[in-house]
Formats: sequence, structure tokens, C-alpha cells
Amino acid sequence: EKYNVFRVVCLVLLETRVVLQSTEDYVGLGILLSLIILIVLSFTVFQVYNTVRRIVDYFKRRNYQDLDTKEETCTINRLKAWEHMEVYIIAFVFASWQLGAITAYVIHNFCDLIKNLYQSLSYIGLLESTSASCFAVQASDPTTLGILVGSFMVLFISFLAQAITQFKENQASAEARLTDEGWVVGKK
Repeated sequence: EKYNVFRVVCLVLLETRVVLQSTEDYVGLGILLSLIILIVLSFTVFQVYNTVRRIVDYFKRRNYQDLDTKEETCTINRLKAWEHMEVYIIAFVFASWQLGAITAYVIHNFCDLIKNLYQSLSYIGLLESTSASCFAVQASDPTTLGILVGSFMVLFISFLAQAITQFKENQASAEARLTDEGWVVGKK
């Protein structure tokens, strides 16, 4: 069964019914859904803009051969490649949003194990009887958001730098092959 944007949004809403317990959770879900809609619609808007610009240029010039179709094709191919980035961006946002709940669950289980261990050692007589207090602290520090956004930007810039480097290497390799095989006599 194929997924589309609406099915993904419905699945997210169905799965998050259990997790949504506070206003912050609803704000996080709203940001996530807004990000999904923004990313999906941006590709469509760019394609519509490109098509409208092409039609306007056609009617202005009345000569279709004058249009730079190579540049148009490159732009469309780049947009199609960026369209698949939405999966990684949505996964990053969703993982960051759920990290607080997962951490609280893990700490709670860990605290229960420690409490049982202390009670057992106290029962045997190896330790004095004390009350084990475990505190569940939700990360509400504003610097946490700054660190999260900063780390996302570092990862994103690193990805962009690697993609640009790979693009230049591929372009140089293709030019070298074309020159070696005699397809291109000289560079413009």
C-alpha cells in the first residue's frame, strides 16, 4: 500500500493520541504538521513558478528555441532531489519531539530497578533502609532548543557541503570523459 502526505499525517495523528498530554505536546505536533505541509507544498510551488515563468517567456519571445531548456531541466532535477529531503527533516523533528517522553520512560524504568536493588540490599542487611527518590525532569531550558536547532543546522550544512562537493566531482568526471572520448573539442 502506497503512502501519501495525507496518510502520513493521519498515521501521525493516530499514533500521537497516547503521547499528547500537555500543551507543549500539542505545540510540537502543530510544528511537525506545519513543517510537513511546508516542505511538501514548497516543491509544488517551485514547479508551478517554473512552469509559469516558462510560459510567460514563450509568449514574450514567441520563439521556443531561445529558451534555455538545459537550465530548466537542471532546476527541475535539483528540485526533485531536494523533495526527498523531507523524509530526513521530518524524521529529525519527530525524533527530537519524542526524545523527552522516551527519556522520561527510560529513566523511570531505571529508577524502579535501582529502587528494587536498594530494597533487596537493605533487606539482606548490606545497606541501611533509605528512600530512593527519582526525579523526572522535563527539559524545559530554552538553551536546549538552541542546541537542537544548532546541531540540526550543523548537520544540514555538512550535508550541503558534501552534496556540492559530490556534484562538482561528478561534473568534472563527466567533462573529463566527454573530452577524452572526443565528444567535446574545447571548453567554452
